[in-house]
Amino acid sequence: LRATQKVFALKLSGRPVTIDVMLDARLSGDFVGDDVMLNQILMNLIGNADKFTEAGSIEIWARIVEEDDCQCLIEFRVSDTGVGIDEDKQELIFRKFRQINPQGHKYKGTGLGLAITKELIELQAGSIRVQSRVGQGSTFIVRIPYTRATVADAPDTRHKGPSATGKLAIGHLLVVEDNLMNQTYIGSLLTKWKIPFTLAANGKQAVEEAKKQRFDIILMDIQMPIMDGYEATVAIRSAHNPNQHVPIIALTASAMLSNKSVAIEVGMNDFLTKPFEPAQLMSMLERYAPAQPMGQTVPSNGMTELPAVAELTDDCPPSVLTSDRFRNVERLDRKRLRDLYGTDAAYAADMFSTFLNDVVPELLQLPTVCHSPDRNQLTALAHKLRPTLGMVGLTQLETQLHTLEKDLLIDIHNPTVTQRCRTLTDQLTALLPDLQSELQSLTAGQPV
Repeated sequence: LRATQKVFALKLSGRPVTIDVMLDARLSGDFVGDDVMLNQILMNLIGNADKFTEAGSIEIWARIVEEDDCQCLIEFRVSDTGVGIDEDKQELIFRKFRQINPQGHKYKGTGLGLAITKELIELQAGSIRVQSRVGQGSTFIVRIPYTRATVADAPDTRHKGPSATGKLAIGHLLVVEDNLMNQTYIGSLLTKWKIPFTLAANGKQAVEEAKKQRFDIILMDIQMPIMDGYEATVAIRSAHNPNQHVPIIALTASAMLSNKSVAIEVGMNDFLTKPFEPAQLMSMLERYAPAQPMGQTVPSNGMTELPAVAELTDDCPPSVLTSDRFRNVERLDRKRLRDLYGTDAAYAADMFSTFLNDVVPELLQLPTVCHSPDRNQLTALAHKLRPTLGMVGLTQLETQLHTLEKDLLIDIHNPTVTQRCRTLTDQLTALLPDLQSELQSLTAGQPV
C-alpha cells in the first residue's frame, strides 16, 4: 500500500490532489493471499479515483473487520473527493463496457476497469460496493478474506549476493528502457561483455517478461510511457513470478534524493544516474550478480562470467588515447567521450548515428512543445533527452537543459523557458554539421 501510494503521489505531482494511506496496526503481520490480484484491484481503484478527481484528496484505508486465530476479513477503502456518481447509476459501473460520466464529464476509458476489479474480488470470495454522492466524491469498499501466515509460508527474501570466495557470474539481464539512445548504449556494453539480455521498452513489457523467465538482475528506467519504472517494480515485487526477489537497479536521469528514496521504497535495490560510464555499470553488476563457486571456470549453466573492473578498464582505457579523435568540434567534452567509449570508434559512431537520426528530431521539437498548454510534456521531454546530449559530448547543452528542467519543476509557467528552448535548439542546429563530420571520421576508422 505504501509503495502504491508513492507511485500515485508522483503521478499527482503538480496537481492539487493529495493521496494518503491509513493502516490498521493489526496489519503488521503477514497474510496468505493473492497479492497479484490485490495489487491489481488497488491500482484499478486508485486509478479510477485519480481519473475523476481534479482537485482534493484520495484516501486509502485498510483494516481488519473480523478475525480469529487463523483467518481475518480485511476491508480496503478507496475514497476520493471527485465528481461522484448518481445513486441510480451506481450499480451500472460494475458492468462491462458501461462507463458513467457524471455531470456530463468526458473521461477516456474502456469501461472494463471496475468490471474486471469486481471479478478479481469475487474470485477471492470477496465483495465490493460503492458509496457516492454527486459533487462530493466516492468511496469503494472492498472486503477480502485472508489467512494468517505461518513461518513456513514466509518467502525467503534474503539477497544471496556474491560470496567471499565465489566468482561473479551472470546469466540473463532484463533491460527496461524506452530511450533508443540509452538502449543502444547499454545493449552495446552488454554485447561486448557477452552478457545475454532481454529488452523491454516500457514497464508493462517488463512485467510481462518478468512472468516468462527468471533474470539475474533487472535494469529499470524510471520515466517511461504506458507504465513507469515505479509501477513496474511494484507489480514485479507483488507478483508470484520468478523475479519477485531479483535485484532491480533504477536507471534515472535525476540525482534527486527524493527520487532515490521512492525507488528504494517501491522495492528497487539500487540506482544508477544517467549517463553512467561502463565501469559504473560493471561495478553495479558485480555488486548484485549471483555467486558462482570458485574453480568452475567454464560455467555449465549458461552463465557468463563478468570481467573484473580492472579487466574492463584494460580493455578500453581512456588513457591510451595518444591523439584526439574528437578534434573537430571545440564544444565536445572529450573526457566524457573517452570515459564512455574508450578507444572503441565503432561504438562511438553507433551512438553518434543514433543521436543524429533519432534524438535530434525530438530535441528540435522543444520550442514547439513549449507552446503546449500542458507544460508537463516539456518537463518530461527535457528529462528524457538531457542525458543524450552528454552521451555525444555536448555537456554544455546538457547543463543548459538540466537547468531548464529544474526551473520548470519550481515554476511550470516560467516565462523564460520558450526563449531558452529556442536558444538551445539554435545552438544544437549550428553544431549539426560538425557532429556529422565527427561521425564520418569515426566511421572511417582513422587511427586513434
